[in-house]
Amino acid sequence: LMLATDMHDRIMAYIRNNSGFEPKRAYLGMSHLSECPADLYLAFQEGNTATEASHRMAYLGYAIEYIEKDILVKTGVLRSMGREIVAEFDPRVRGHIDGETVDGDLVEIKSVSKVKYDQVEATGKALRSHFGQVQAYMHFGGYKHAEIVYVCREDFRHYVVHVPYVQGVGEQIEAKARRVLAARRRQ
Repeated sequence: LMLATDMHDRIMAYIRNNSGFEPKRAYLGMSHLSECPADLYLAFQEGNTATEASHRMAYLGYAIEYIEKDILVKTGVLRSMGREIVAEFDPRVRGHIDGETVDGDLVEIKSVSKVKYDQVEATGKALRSHFGQVQAYMHFGGYKHAEIVYVCREDFRHYVVHVPYVQGVGEQIEAKARRVLAARRRQ
């Protein structure tokens, strides 16, 4: 007879081992370039602490992303998935996009809490960090438009936000990435 605690431990071990959470990367991730430069520097230098919560959230996020990509392919929206973008000025600045529409626009899938989903739906605008993320991808990947597909984790509602490329924002993000890399070289 398997005890409930044993079953729980097996589930959590599986999630930890298969979450996709990366505590340390050998590159500066484009998905975080809109964050504070000091935080970017520390994460690049030392990595992020893996917790039970970070593993659970990564696992759930990737699971929803997988489901959503399947829906977008089957509805004729998505033409390609998972391309890596590398900054021309330094290969240590890179990002992985979720996909491209059949029209060649960037697609970013975000599974969010009900509170965040309601905020997006009420304003019709991307959350600040997601706006910055797609601006980085568009800047370094040559896209002019992005579609952020928001999925509510609690009830699977969907809301899509169109985000045009803003050159000035892209240039600010690139300048920040250059400063973080320069600070790392000075060590």
